[in-house]
Amino acid sequence: MGRIPKLIKEKALAEHVSSSIENEDPAQLSPSRVPSTNSNNQMPTSSAIDLNLPLIDEHSLFADLDSVPIDSHSKCDTPPHITATMSSCHNYELPDNFTLDETRPEYNNEFDNRIVTLNPSALTNYMTNCEEHFGNDVIERMKSIVRKISHPTPCTELDYDESSFIRYIRWKMFDLSNTYNGRTRQLIERMNSMIRLGIEDFPGNSSSLQDVWAGLTDAIPFHVKNLIAFAREMSAINEIHSDDFHKIMNNRLFDFWLIKHAPLIGNNESYMMLPNGLQYTRRWMNKIIGEEMVQTMFEFANKFNSLRLTHEEHALIFPVVICVKDDSLHNQETVRSIQYFYLYALYIQMLTTRTQTQAKAIFRSLLQIFAYLPLLNELQEKKVGSCIPPNADSEL
Repeated sequence: MGRIPKLIKEKALAEHVSSSIENEDPAQLSPSRVPSTNSNNQMPTSSAIDLNLPLIDEHSLFADLDSVPIDSHSKCDTPPHITATMSSCHNYELPDNFTLDETRPEYNNEFDNRIVTLNPSALTNYMTNCEEHFGNDVIERMKSIVRKISHPTPCTELDYDESSFIRYIRWKMFDLSNTYNGRTRQLIERMNSMIRLGIEDFPGNSSSLQDVWAGLTDAIPFHVKNLIAFAREMSAINEIHSDDFHKIMNNRLFDFWLIKHAPLIGNNESYMMLPNGLQYTRRWMNKIIGEEMVQTMFEFANKFNSLRLTHEEHALIFPVVICVKDDSLHNQETVRSIQYFYLYALYIQMLTTRTQTQAKAIFRSLLQIFAYLPLLNELQEKKVGSCIPPNADSEL
């Protein structure tokens, strides 16, 4: 009866990896800064994450950020400034049609009315033109840029075409994130509202362990489908050999899930929701995966959330995490080059809204968090992979 979560994950992967998933793009842009988690999230003075862990191989390229060439066009290519932010300080109830399935987002007038409407035709025309120009040989373009920035000289700089390509990739990831991470942002707004209002009567507080377990097993296919659909539209990642792509989807599911849902951990509580409408609170997490694993996840999330990343930055983290070092891959060099490129694009994105000193500090902190992912993944394999479904007579 053990290893049920892993079996469910593998079944969901088998159902979706070989299928063609069509996605409707709502062509809507959200406010550009991630709604902040509660400022009362105090970082622990000591934790497992404070261990002196070396940076994993992929990040050695950025050991000396002062030598990394800076895109001279970076200050001109930030997304349009959006003055309004989504405000829901008195609205913490989710709509009746809320779903965890983000691969087929439905148009939501209520949600759309709470954001600034940009000119969709301008963005569509820009992205279409870029797709036509940059849509081919994406991996080779990335490798060429990586070769240049990995051996910089005082005269090294990106040309206009290279800078435009990086700008296009950043815009595309931001656009994809709006499609595949929109539901999570709704949950973040709900979390912030509940924290401000001091609400602790969470849906599912009086539910049974069996109900929560059922919600968890139902949620896994949603997360698998979301990861695969998202990855299939990420530039370069969608060109990785099918065997390696399948391995990445299988091996990086937890990393992807953790980065995606870390913003839903705040005020020492989890505000993640299950498909059956129950909140996957810290109490339920402790009962199902154990306090040690939960504590480690919360410490990780607090570290991640303390960086206060923008939406654009958060969007670029997904391909970086998907391309974490994996010795089981056939073409590791290509995957490593893709990660190098997205890391560089992420650093350039940070420079558009921060001073170079601030950007370097946040970027280095983020690399330390990335370096911790393999250890956390190993821990969850031991803890979560061996979970046994609760018996009907289990005591709560």
